[in-house]
Amino acid sequence: MAMPRINTWIFRASLSALDELSLFRTAEARDRGIASLAESFHGWGTVRFIGVNVAAIVVTMFVIREVMSGWTRASWVGDAALILAIGVMLMTTRWQHRRAAAKHLRQCLLESGVPVCVKCGYALRGLAPETAACPECGCIITAAAGTLLRIESDVRAGMAAEQRGVNGP
Repeated sequence: MAMPRINTWIFRASLSALDELSLFRTAEARDRGIASLAESFHGWGTVRFIGVNVAAIVVTMFVIREVMSGWTRASWVGDAALILAIGVMLMTTRWQHRRAAAKHLRQCLLESGVPVCVKCGYALRGLAPETAACPECGCIITAAAGTLLRIESDVRAGMAAEQRGVNGP
């Protein structure tokens, strides 16, 4: 699957250090998840990002104007306000992007057969299949993750039985 029009290295760099990326079983599955994520950022996702960023700039500029209203106006005040507003916008964009990306990648992990908590991203591998809640955040484990835990448990039980058969009782 080819990446959409987003510059690949910039997109990957913005996702660096997301724990979810290390949970994919193969590089191919990870690349599919990233490509799916890139596709999801087109359309309404972009409109939502722009709307939140405009709101962040407006609120920041309003707060700055109110805080600095009692100060004597110097030529640098307007420049400082603009730089601060742009900084807030960039931080808001980064926060939104990473939050949405992590949530999307968790769904991709479940679809690729890796059991994770959809709320916090905790890797559920190795937990008992009857586990009802994430040990990290307490969120109820989704049906998809529960199914993956049962399959994983059955595979482990089969491997253990096979190992006992090879090595004797």
